Amino acid sequence: MIKKIVISILLIFFISSNLSPVSATTISDSDTINTLIDDKNFEEAYKILIDSLNESDNDQKLKSLRMILEIDNLLGDTDQMLLHGLDLVDSSIQNNDSYNEMIGYYYLGSVYYTLYEDTKAFEYFEKMLVIASSKGYELGKGFYHTFSGLISYSYEEYDLALDSFIIAKSHLEKAPLDYDWIFGDFLEDNEIMLSITESLVHDTTEVQIQTIESIGSSYMEANWNLKLNALWESSFVLNKLGAYEKSVPLLEEAYEHLQSTNFGDLYTNLKEYLKYDLAYAYYNTGEYQKSSELVLEDAYDFDMKEEVNRSELINEKLRALENRSMEAESNRQMRIIGIVSAIAILLILLILIIIKEYFKVKALTKEVYEKSIKDGLTGLYNRMALVDRYESEISSRTALAIVDIDDFKEINDTFGHLIGDEVIRKVAQVIDHTMTGVGYAGRYGGEEFLVVIQNTEKTNPWDIAEALRLNVESISWSFKSDPITVSIGLLCHSKSNFDEGFKTVDDLLYAAKESGKNMTLSTDCKI
Repeated sequence: MIKKIVISILLIFFISSNLSPVSATTISDSDTINTLIDDKNFEEAYKILIDSLNESDNDQKLKSLRMILEIDNLLGDTDQMLLHGLDLVDSSIQNNDSYNEMIGYYYLGSVYYTLYEDTKAFEYFEKMLVIASSKGYELGKGFYHTFSGLISYSYEEYDLALDSFIIAKSHLEKAPLDYDWIFGDFLEDNEIMLSITESLVHDTTEVQIQTIESIGSSYMEANWNLKLNALWESSFVLNKLGAYEKSVPLLEEAYEHLQSTNFGDLYTNLKEYLKYDLAYAYYNTGEYQKSSELVLEDAYDFDMKEEVNRSELINEKLRALENRSMEAESNRQMRIIGIVSAIAILLILLILIIIKEYFKVKALTKEVYEKSIKDGLTGLYNRMALVDRYESEISSRTALAIVDIDDFKEINDTFGHLIGDEVIRKVAQVIDHTMTGVGYAGRYGGEEFLVVIQNTEKTNPWDIAEALRLNVESISWSFKSDPITVSIGLLCHSKSNFDEGFKTVDDLLYAAKESGKNMTLSTDCKI
């Protein structure tokens, strides 16, 4: 599926008491908007807000833009959010309004976060943080640390994510509330992510499943946004943990929640993303028919019904034509030829439409599949995909290694997470290049990689592992002169299953770290 995890992060706040307060006036139709939102009629609320942009009052325009951006964010409409976010920043700068300028940068950063452009996202989040720090806006500080947590979370760096969510909570609890927002859930959303991440860091898998299922179920009576976030994020994690039977009821509730919402002509892909997650859960619980129905639902609906109706209408005309008198035979035959030609053209068009839609669905299926097995940061296999492939191909002629970047936490702490991401990407590229033709690799999580090597007469796993280690050591870095190294635990002859093999290479990796790092350790390889 998936997009990065689909989370709408929204707030209600006032400016701190030691600062000039934000004006408390609201748009004239605010009661109507609140009623429409309570009725899940986002389309009408959005139209009213768009119309209000024509009002001459600058403060009014800024407030309307903020509420419009909130709905854009809820819908996942990045195109509109980008346009309205730029408008909010530009209007705020003209009005010397640093508060709304900060909010504009928040939404611009959110756009690029949603599009997986984390470097660009951080550029805007850092602009937001500069304003928040200079003006004392606790809200902006909370935004920054929450998104730092979300980015670490998306790369399964749960320890780093947990630290960021905890810092974000400390700022958000001190952020006074301003009622110019449709939903006020930023602190609550952060709490959801904090609780889930805390369980992923500290609990066993069994306890994780119980805790995360409880989190999803506890927001059934919350407002529209908070309920959707809690249900979806909890079920997404349950799917990753393999607890598909626990995930299904939460996803079904989320899907029904979306089905009851009136988006009208507003653009949103929320239902399609959610349908994919639900279909995935159905598939893994053996409900293949439900899964296929969801995946194929509406695949040809938009044009097929119209074409069928047209064909039926033409057939009726043909039957009527055949019952006419034999008079004017030549004219009748000409009309038949014309209609048959039209039918042939329509059939050709219909076939072309079906073919086009088939290849569109096929391409989309391939794209979704590729995203489901690849790690978003490195492009290597993700952990689940690599383990699945390894266990399907396991033999005595398969070697397994775990590769860990030495002193990676120090790199992150000294140079920042963006540099840390660059290190992971470059090391992954070297691993991928080294493994070409002799095996394959995946990112296990954080700075750890799994490598599977073909153990044949022509390939020696020890030599390949050492070549990999030396290739990493030879990388030149722009931010430091000394090399970055890796430690490797290597098992040349695979065990009967992945868990047994992984425990062995993990112990060897630990021993390599304890012995000074930048080395390969193995107990069963011919060196």
